[in-house]
Amino acid sequence: MWTDSHCHINADDFDSDRHLVVTRAREAKVKYILDVSDDIAKTPRIIDFCAKNKNIYTTVGVHPELADKYPTLTAAQLIEHTKSPYVVGIGECGLDYYYNSDIKDFQIKVLKEHIKASQETGLPLIIHNRDADDDMMQILSENYRQKPFNGELHCFSSGAELCRVA
Repeated sequence: MWTDSHCHINADDFDSDRHLVVTRAREAKVKYILDVSDDIAKTPRIIDFCAKNKNIYTTVGVHPELADKYPTLTAAQLIEHTKSPYVVGIGECGLDYYYNSDIKDFQIKVLKEHIKASQETGLPLIIHNRDADDDMMQILSENYRQKPFNGELHCFSSGAELCRVA
C-alpha cells in the first residue's frame, strides 16, 4: 500500500484526465492521496472532489507564489474550511524568494496567518521554502515559541539548521 502525501491533482493541468490519474494511482496500489491546496479559492472544488473519491484528502492554503493575490487572508478564513472532514492540514504555504522575492512582504504575512490556523486547529502545516532560510527560521521559531505547531517541510533545499528550527 502506498500513500501520495503531496500532489496537486486539482491543478488545471489535470482538468481533462483527473479521474484517469486517480485510476492509475489506484492501479499502482496508492490507497491514500493528499491533494494539497495551493489556492484557497479552489478549496470548495477540491473538497467536493475528495467527497466523491474514496481516501482522497486535502488541505487549505495559499502557495507563496500566490500570496500577493490574498493580501487580506486571515487564519479565520483558513480555519473555516477545516470544518470539512476531508481537510487534514494547513497549507501549502511558505516563502519562495527564488521566483517571487518582489512579493516577500505578502508571503511573510500570509505564512503567519497559516501558522496561526495550524496553531488554533492542531492540523499540520505544509511548508514550502525556497531561498528564504533566514526568514523562515526566524518566523518558525518565533511563532513556535508563542504556541507549538507541527508540520512538514516541503520543497526543502535547505540544510540541517532549518530542520533543527522546524
